[in-house]
Amino acid sequence: MVLPMQIRSQETREKFEEKIRQLALKEKERETEARATTIGLPYIDLKGFPISQEALALVPEQTARALQALCFFYSEKEFRVGAADPLRPEVRALIPEIEKRTRGRGALYLISAPSLELALALYADAHNNYYPPT
Repeated sequence: MVLPMQIRSQETREKFEEKIRQLALKEKERETEARATTIGLPYIDLKGFPISQEALALVPEQTARALQALCFFYSEKEFRVGAADPLRPEVRALIPEIEKRTRGRGALYLISAPSLELALALYADAHNNYYPPT
């Protein structure tokens, strides 16, 4: 038999653990933002950012996972690529390659590993419902 005090204790523990996870994520975002300043690139936290299927389609999932980089914004004239390691030559090469395909202007952003994971999870829906522009 579970006593009310045990339930409250468990609920309190779960809330505390969730709060610790949230604080750790915020700290990771702060560290990533500081690194972006150091390397001279813009930073973005993709948590809650609306990423369109069109944007995701500009970098195939396999490439996104291999390079830890993906397109998080796309309009007719511009796009934005977020990367966990934007200094990698292969990541930097994405910008002119996508510019050539889209005739848009690109920009490279630093994103945290948690932001990358959130965005990579969106590929499942994108592949089921969208075909890339030609």
